[in-house]
Amino acid sequence: MVEQISTQGLIRPGRTCWRSVHVDRFALIVDAAEYFAQLKAAMILARKRIMLIGWDFDTRVRLDPEAKSSIWPDKFGSFISTLVERRPDLQVYLLKWDLGILKTLGRGATPLFILNWMTGKRIHLRLDSVHPLGACHHQKIAVIDDALAFCGGIDLTVGRWDTPEHRDEDRRRASPWGFAQPPWHDATAAVDGEAAQSLAELARERWESATGERLPPLSERHAIWPQTLQTTFHDVNVGIVRTQPKSDGQTEVREVEALTLAAIARAHRFIYVESQT
Repeated sequence: MVEQISTQGLIRPGRTCWRSVHVDRFALIVDAAEYFAQLKAAMILARKRIMLIGWDFDTRVRLDPEAKSSIWPDKFGSFISTLVERRPDLQVYLLKWDLGILKTLGRGATPLFILNWMTGKRIHLRLDSVHPLGACHHQKIAVIDDALAFCGGIDLTVGRWDTPEHRDEDRRRASPWGFAQPPWHDATAAVDGEAAQSLAELARERWESATGERLPPLSERHAIWPQTLQTTFHDVNVGIVRTQPKSDGQTEVREVEALTLAAIARAHRFIYVESQT
């Protein structure tokens, strides 16, 4: 049982967060082994739209290397292509930081997937260059049918997959070239309800800012929650917190900084700080 800590006065829309919204279910997901597998399970349930916003994507990454067998391909690129083939009404939108594209040139089949996706009709890959010089995009958001959303620190790329054990030698963590990768720790969260709808709105805003294309919200939503995804909290409010630079038509947002400082200021007994690696 996870103790729920009061955030009264800490989550303040317009100050320390963008919005305070309700969720029926909230799941904390620790490390990419669990996240990749749950994201794959959720995308299989998609009917209309998948939106993936990230710093980087690598089509060679395996989503669930621990699975013994599956009717679905496990490599990210093949999985997305197969998913669209089997779901005739499904549209997939991938938004990737533009400078990160330089890293894909030596990635085997990845450039072929990117070429097909950028010219495809139902898989839409775009590169986001709307940021100040020398900056990059680091939001990692996945939205499934506006009904389920993942948001945290994990990209679908090389060197992120790991288990909570973080073993020094783990062959499952090898790169697509077969090279050993160091342990990598990170976390993300899954939400439904109003939180998922708000993250879907944020993803659409990012897409419009990068491409000029406005995507409408989905009028029909259905319940999406993988059976294997364990819920951490039920029926709670959560804050959605952003960082975004000032640009044409967009004001600077420093909610992450404001919330972090406010949380530190409220500490009485201890402060726990966790790093990514």
